[in-house]
Amino acid sequence: MFIKLNDANYSFETNFSENSRKDPLDELESGFIKNLDTTKKNNITFNFDMTFNGSREIKLIPIGKTTTMHMKSNWADPSFIGNYLPKDETKEINKEGFKADWKVLHINRAFSQVYLNNIPNLNQFAFGTKFMVMVDEYQKSERSAKYGFLVIALTFLIFFLIQTMSKINIHPFQYLMIGLALTMFYTLLVSISEHSNFLKAYLIAGISVVALITLYSKSILKTLKFPLLIGASLTALYTFIYVIIQLENYALLVGSVGLFLILAIVMFVSRKIDWNNV
Repeated sequence: MFIKLNDANYSFETNFSENSRKDPLDELESGFIKNLDTTKKNNITFNFDMTFNGSREIKLIPIGKTTTMHMKSNWADPSFIGNYLPKDETKEINKEGFKADWKVLHINRAFSQVYLNNIPNLNQFAFGTKFMVMVDEYQKSERSAKYGFLVIALTFLIFFLIQTMSKINIHPFQYLMIGLALTMFYTLLVSISEHSNFLKAYLIAGISVVALITLYSKSILKTLKFPLLIGASLTALYTFIYVIIQLENYALLVGSVGLFLILAIVMFVSRKIDWNNV
């Protein structure tokens, strides 16, 4: 990695600082410029190529009298950071990526153009782009775990309604086994997602738990239609939660509408139950 200044190439070297304790690539500087007379010319051409792998953000310090920057990327979720934001009329963000233009004048900065000594720390004046990961694998697992109480409560509610309408007694120990089976979903999801993608981990965990509870409920309820109802309900519930996890902007709206529909279904099913004889 080097910078080409006029016709000479200068390699980048690590500059140790407090920041470089965390990441050596936070601070880079070129080697000693051999011909200092080149800095007296009015026009100095330079260019350099840098390949970033796993970088969280790119920031520049506007040390020029007029600093302009054009950034184009295929990253769909940028966050523009720093003291200077890109011009609104040039900013475009879509699913294919983004592009933006900055223009910073020396009169917009809080430091002078020329320093003879005691150059201040200019890192605080940097600007650029942070590459956001809106929903990664661990965030998806965390978000799915937040719906754990909802899944357990709705599953117990389904069993309770079946018990009430069919007059089949379900022992508290059997409720405990069902609850433990539901919690195993999140253990399987987190452990499998560490070695595979989230979708595959979600499918394996979901199918395993739904099949386990469906087969167990068949031995409890002694019929086939109620276990099939429970299996279908759990499948729909886990599918609904997966859709919510994938959404970014409409997760709250879809979740609220879905919960409203679930409540309406429960109220409709339980409307004819004589609770005085339960």
